[in-house]
Amino acid sequence: MRRTLIPMPHTSGPAERSGPRSALRPPGAAVALLLLVLACCMTSSAMGQTMQSLYVTDRSNSRLIRADINGSNVASVFTGLGGLLAGIDLDAANDLLYWTNFGTSQVRRGNIDGSGLTVLNGAFSQPDDIALDAANGHLYVTDNGTSAIVRINVDGTGKTDILTGQNQPDGIDVDVANGHLYFITKGDQRINRANLDGTGRVDILTGLTFPQDLSLDLANGHIYFLDSGAQTLERVDLDGSNQVQLVTGLSSPEGLVLDVSANFMYWVDIGTDTVERANLDGSGQTTLVAGLNNPIGITLVELSALQQAVAVGSTVRSIPSHSEYVLLVLLAITGILTVGRIRV
Repeated sequence: MRRTLIPMPHTSGPAERSGPRSALRPPGAAVALLLLVLACCMTSSAMGQTMQSLYVTDRSNSRLIRADINGSNVASVFTGLGGLLAGIDLDAANDLLYWTNFGTSQVRRGNIDGSGLTVLNGAFSQPDDIALDAANGHLYVTDNGTSAIVRINVDGTGKTDILTGQNQPDGIDVDVANGHLYFITKGDQRINRANLDGTGRVDILTGLTFPQDLSLDLANGHIYFLDSGAQTLERVDLDGSNQVQLVTGLSSPEGLVLDVSANFMYWVDIGTDTVERANLDGSGQTTLVAGLNNPIGITLVELSALQQAVAVGSTVRSIPSHSEYVLLVLLAITGILTVGRIRV
């Protein structure tokens, strides 16, 4: 803050003493300035905070919902979507959600705040799961109806079958750094890997029962996957070795997402109509959200405090109140204005 010094008019009388009298007001100004700095720092801190939300396709309720990662503040983001909602992924940099609709043969996009609903491409047959390659501007979709792995641009153009003849393709994820796709074929009970252009397909893991979805932990070299037929959540290395059952006794698990940094995995189960969470080693299973109706896909979104407020409005209770910080700023400004002129 720049301070303007106001010259005092010249008088012929004795010089005014500066000690005790001039010291009365600067402390008030200093306090006001401290309040202003504190308020600005607190506001900046609040704006810099990040938090996470879960987004879920709630198929039979024809809606896309969000919830805090502890399961609270469940709210509808898009409603009346019709068809059969399926997989979901996000573009965190642009606050966009992408999802498939198995029943309407479409890939759709919308903003995290529930605005901007767009049909990107309606020329699919039975699109199931979806994965974003943000670096190259591509979406990869498993199309059950045509037994193909399909690539489109993020604006919906450029639809290309990069792999055909796949037996009930389902869950898919991308390893952009190494140029790989990992995907499930339920009809073959296996996990596959291919290059991003569809070439070089190989079996990673075979002999599963009815695998549904997978999610990559590239930092630790793992694939986490759901086997609905075996009612398990399992882990295997990227090369298919060291298969481990982490969670057993599930009902009909469908969609899976990881939060590796927080040591959590989240999944939805259409048998119990719930969102579940556990540690990456399978311990600590917890039901976060109940009462859904055929939840299929799930993704994890990290938002700033302000983004979260925009996304869900007043339903968010975990965000610090910005009105409190605004009040501090107003108090500081008021203090400065009431101090008056500072004599030096």
